[in-house]
Parts: sequence; C-alpha cells; structure tokens
Amino acid sequence: MAALSASRTGDTGVSLVYDMNRKMIEQGKKKSIKGVTFVQGDAECLSFPDESFDAVSIGFGIRNVTHLETGFKEIFRVLKRGGKMCCLEFSKPDNPFFRFLYDVYSFRIMPFIGGLMTGSKEAYTAFPESIRAFPLPHELSLILKDIGFKDIIIQKLTNGIAVIHSAKK
Repeated sequence: MAALSASRTGDTGVSLVYDMNRKMIEQGKKKSIKGVTFVQGDAECLSFPDESFDAVSIGFGIRNVTHLETGFKEIFRVLKRGGKMCCLEFSKPDNPFFRFLYDVYSFRIMPFIGGLMTGSKEAYTAFPESIRAFPLPHELSLILKDIGFKDIIIQKLTNGIAVIHSAKK
C-alpha cells in the first residue's frame, strides 16, 4: 500500500508508513520503498496536526488498535476536509458453508501449520480471534458515520473474507 501511495503522490507528495511496532518498521525499511517515510507512533494518538493529509489508508491493521473508535477518530482528525480514508481489513465470509470452511482453516489448520513452522501455535490462534472480534461491515459503517465520515462505501472481497471500507471527511 505504501509503494502504491508513493507512486501516486510522486515527488510533490508524502507517503508515510505509521506503526507502533519498531520491528515492523525495520522490516519495511529493508524493502527501501522509494518515496516512503517510516514513522513509529501510536495510531490512537497520531503525531500530526489536524487536517494534515489528503488521504489515509490502513491495511490489515486497524483491528490491532486497542480502541477502534479512537483510532478512526484520529484518522478523521488528521484528514483534510474532503480527504479520503480507506481501510482494508479481514471480516467474516457471507456464505455459511464458505464461512465454515474458512473457520476450519483459520482455527484448526493455520494454527497447526503455523505452530509447526514457528513453534508458536498461540500467535496463529490469536489472528483469527482478532478477525472475529472486529465489527462486521455494516457495524463498522455505523461507527464511521457516528465519527463524522460520509459517503461510506463497503466493498467485499473474496466472499467477504476481506472488506474495503472507504469514506470521506
């Protein structure tokens, strides 16, 4: 996402990767993405002034923010008027049979294989649990609306395994 952002902003814009985890930032820096600046910080207290950005995107990370609404309020705060927000996050598949297969994979197969490969089955158990605890698309839309976002669009991918939530300030 950072590389795509940097390619679109070009030399006149700024593309940031913002993460609390220093190790994640160091991994990202190894990719040396041209035009991307890495900043360590807390998503619940973004270290930028109000109305700093034309767009904010977050991919598979908002479910890891302790206080979801606080994180989205911060995104809203740093967006310029008319600015766009895009959030890509995992969700629950719509089709009951597909959801069953996905649950078997997520709660049984992935932790087993992950545990064999890394020795940490727990890390691969926490991942699907964090997805299940995340609001469903229509629930997240209500949260975004309450914060003040408008023109909210939900785009489901792969039968709802992942969802793009986009909105404007």
